[in-house]
Amino acid sequence: MKVGQELVKEKITSGQAIQLMIFVVLPTAVLFLPALTAKIAQQDSWLAPLISTLGGFFIALLVKGFTKYYPAQTLFQWGESIAGKYLGKIIGTAYVFWFVHTNAIILREFGSFMTNVFFPKTPMLAIIIPLTVLLIYALLLGIEVYARLAELFFPLFLLIVIGLHLLSIPFFDMTLLLPFLAEGWQPVIESSFTPFAWRGELILLAMLIPFLARPEKAATVVAWSSIILGIILTFSTIGILMVYGPNLTESMNYPFFFLARLVSIGEFIERFDAFIMLAWVPALFIKAGMFLFAASLGAAQVLNVKDYRPFVPATAVVMTALSILIFESDVEMTEFIVNVFTPVAFWFEYWIPAVLLLLGFIRRTLRV
Repeated sequence: MKVGQELVKEKITSGQAIQLMIFVVLPTAVLFLPALTAKIAQQDSWLAPLISTLGGFFIALLVKGFTKYYPAQTLFQWGESIAGKYLGKIIGTAYVFWFVHTNAIILREFGSFMTNVFFPKTPMLAIIIPLTVLLIYALLLGIEVYARLAELFFPLFLLIVIGLHLLSIPFFDMTLLLPFLAEGWQPVIESSFTPFAWRGELILLAMLIPFLARPEKAATVVAWSSIILGIILTFSTIGILMVYGPNLTESMNYPFFFLARLVSIGEFIERFDAFIMLAWVPALFIKAGMFLFAASLGAAQVLNVKDYRPFVPATAVVMTALSILIFESDVEMTEFIVNVFTPVAFWFEYWIPAVLLLLGFIRRTLRV
């Protein structure tokens, strides 16, 4: 089942696709990653986002193989083309559930952050529902809306991140990065597992391939997205560590945000957290929208429906309900992300696509 011709008219340039993929990873990674990695690798935790760039390269190789043998197909269509109709639909259904559950976590992260930092007396549902309504409205207009939003807000996000760290330079203490590799590579490698899971979210590009103006550039899009993410997240983590040190960083829920509250220009421009929100909220909106798109398009393809848009409202409602129900506290959510989400994500992001590509190669070689 191919994507409907009307929908394929929505074309996304390679530049827009790179910005979309960066926002698929960056909003949650930049907020939570420094604390999660510092708990394990301490002052060497800045190496974790750098190493996890390899995960993006691996996905780029997978996408390169799939687009060579199965051009203009999505992740769900690869499953049916390689594993057969029935097993392919089982795999596709599993991916729909994974996209839905992952986006429920994303919405919960947004709700927790906003209630903890800005609106402590506001029910979390009252914060998540307006976001969900906007997600539905934008996606019903077409995936190009998200591409244009990414194109609009990426320069702003980049400018704010760079500006924030430049303003933090007076607080830098390079000795907080020492001693280098005091415990060897093991803590660094261990701390990179969750960043690898986040970087693996670049597999969402596999849902965009029919919508790309140049589908043959899909692997290049993934590779460049991973490189840019590696640069941004590595330098962001270094900056946070040089200000707060590993011990204080690991104790913070949102070290990047607290860095924004620390800096000022003279004595008249303070509390840069407002500027951070100008870029972070749209970035999170794009990330959640991309997962909603992936789940809706996947459900449509599993059920052989050409248009994904009828599935958008119901899928969004399920995601919203799950975001409130799945965790009782932020501590439980963090433990789940590290101990459960990460190993499960590896299967959906790396291992299942790799096995499918290997099977596809064998079938084409043997002409089975």
